[in-house]
Amino acid sequence: MAEFEPDLLRRIWRVALETYSTSRSSYWVSATVEGLPEPQQLTDNSVASLLDSPSTREILHVAFGAIRGHGDTNPAVREGASLRDELLSMLWAHRETYWSRLATHLGRHLQPFSTSARLAEDGAS
Repeated sequence: MAEFEPDLLRRIWRVALETYSTSRSSYWVSATVEGLPEPQQLTDNSVASLLDSPSTREILHVAFGAIRGHGDTNPAVREGASLRDELLSMLWAHRETYWSRLATHLGRHLQPFSTSARLAEDGAS
């Protein structure tokens, strides 16, 4: 997303920060917003760095509900819901890149559970 629509990620980050204190109540998370960059501090070149930090990734993850939220009275959630369509349009426009990166990302999470990984750890062939 940062590669194709850095401003969209910046706006999602703003919603994530504004909704984190309430959104986190349904998650077991440890991230805090103290010391994290404000959206306006992030340039088009630096906004992708949000994905480098476990804390910012956790906050973005928790914000997913606010981004898809409907009918909420919180202004930040209403703004997040308006970003939903932009996000989906951007993902669809760049779907081949998105699918490829998603497959790589999920593969990293699933790899430890693969049979070949367990056999390699056990020393079996």
